[in-house]
Amino acid sequence: MQLAFDYLNSRYVLPKSDLLSRIRCYLVSSEHYQGRFDDLVKTNVASDVWKVYGIFVDDLIDTDDTVWAPVTYDLADRFGLTIDMLEKAATNDDYVVKSLNDILGLPCDASPLVAVSNHNMRMGASAILNKSAQRDICNRFGDKYYIIPSSVHEMLAAPVDVLPPDDIVRVIKAINSDRGLISSGEILSDHLFMYDRGEISVVA
Repeated sequence: MQLAFDYLNSRYVLPKSDLLSRIRCYLVSSEHYQGRFDDLVKTNVASDVWKVYGIFVDDLIDTDDTVWAPVTYDLADRFGLTIDMLEKAATNDDYVVKSLNDILGLPCDASPLVAVSNHNMRMGASAILNKSAQRDICNRFGDKYYIIPSSVHEMLAAPVDVLPPDDIVRVIKAINSDRGLISSGEILSDHLFMYDRGEISVVA
């Protein structure tokens, strides 16, 4: 992250069209974000989950890592970026909806859950907001389904009759509290959410 900030603060300035082509949205938790959350340009998705924006510059820097800088209010002001510009630029079709059974090599009827992310499975939880991904999940589960915040990298979607909400929340909290399974910076939320005909809300 600091490497990207250093690059964007250098004398070389990207043309705005190039800058906008590098913007992606991702999801973070207001409770678990490791940084200056109040400085981020953001919109609320539901409860403690927020959509923020990043400028990816890894192809311009000699590194094999994913290098990006979150769009802060100061950065947006410097480059003249409005929320409408960011929203339009961050709209893309980089999403994957895949059965958990296929991912884990389980029998086809073992679990009804599907994983939702981007193709490289990095900072891909925001794929749950993609309209095409939502239609794909609706084709599987109907107009309503649960959204389980696996991490900032991935969401899980499940039919609403899979388990009682309180049981799902207990599982979410148990996983989020286990540092052997997830780092604190990757936690997205302790809540369970529901998609209902285009709207996302907190269930428990």
